[in-house]
Amino acid sequence: MNVRKLLFLSLLITGVMVETISAQTYTLTRGYGVLGGVQRLFGDVSQTRFAPGGEGLLSFRLGERTRLNVAAGYTLLAYQSPASTKWFSTNLVYLNLFMDWEVLRLKAFRPLVQWGVGGFNFEAVQGKRYNDGQVFGGGGFRLFFTDNLAFQLTAGIAYTTGDDLETLRRGGRDYYLTVRSGLIFFQKKERFTVEEPLFTGVEPPPEETADTSATAPASEPAPEAEYIALQNRIEELRTQIEHKNQEIEALKSAIEQRKIELTRLEQQIQTAPPPTPATRPFLQKTGNFKEAYQQALEAFQNRNYREAIDAFEALYNQDPNHRLASNCLYWIGESYFALGDYQSAIDYFARVLNYERSYKRDDALLMSGRAYERLGNHEKALEMYMTLVENYPDSEYVDKANRYLQRIQ
Repeated sequence: MNVRKLLFLSLLITGVMVETISAQTYTLTRGYGVLGGVQRLFGDVSQTRFAPGGEGLLSFRLGERTRLNVAAGYTLLAYQSPASTKWFSTNLVYLNLFMDWEVLRLKAFRPLVQWGVGGFNFEAVQGKRYNDGQVFGGGGFRLFFTDNLAFQLTAGIAYTTGDDLETLRRGGRDYYLTVRSGLIFFQKKERFTVEEPLFTGVEPPPEETADTSATAPASEPAPEAEYIALQNRIEELRTQIEHKNQEIEALKSAIEQRKIELTRLEQQIQTAPPPTPATRPFLQKTGNFKEAYQQALEAFQNRNYREAIDAFEALYNQDPNHRLASNCLYWIGESYFALGDYQSAIDYFARVLNYERSYKRDDALLMSGRAYERLGNHEKALEMYMTLVENYPDSEYVDKANRYLQRIQ
């Protein structure tokens, strides 16, 4: 099941629970909180670190152990691009809707689990912002200092529907770990309201007592009036139950219709031709090799892979003996890999390996192994990874190569 289906399923479950629980007779208690913490990205880049973030929280009690929460916040995701030694960051502005359920309700300490969905707007490339969605889950605890004030600590994993948080797309989905802690103030003490019991019999139980109508207070209602009131109450409840059943049936029909629409959209996506990227003149005429190299690298980082291939090819043909010439061949191979042309990628990585002195020999070995894996040639992939581990033990890619070796051995 992919992330988009998980997102739809989580929305559906949350909506059904809100509709069901809200019909019960629990007191609605609001809570307000400010939480801060850290998060760490896991995606297509190998170098990431924790970065700060924070959010405001609005919480509503729906049941004895259940709360509906709305959180709005701002956070950073720090990573190091494979093409640079500099650290970059993606900033997110998000709005999350989620449920939490208290596993235990002790006097002060209450462990809990959380799940929900959200949407966010982010900036990964300077000056360009995008929208995306996420589904997440996790857990933590609340520690109550008083009836109205509690400390909360939670941790969870958020899976996004896209693969753009670090500007690289390599066939997976981005996700990040988030940790939040802070204080929550509840508007009033959490307390249940117990509804009066209902009689389900046709008649109230008979009372075998002497006739005291002559001495009974004038304000006491007669048994017939109580019976009529109970019958009216029962009819009202039956009407409410019928309405709820009709709403449930309508919701089921809507779910089935959405399933049909999702199936149709998936079929359209599978049969639609791939979009043709817009072309534009990329490289400005310049006599500076390094400046033109940076322009070509920018095209790759912006996922304009065809433009990057043309730019790096032009640079390589201009000066095949330049100290960055093998780098040009490597980025051409990376571009073909991103486009799914794995054999072309292997050819260019092999040309990098023909250079006795190159900055990208270990990079080319790692990517060659990945390309062979995509083509189903595990024997050649194993050879590339082993060469990297044995000949470049100090490379930053050794750990990743060892993981790939364990996967195919």
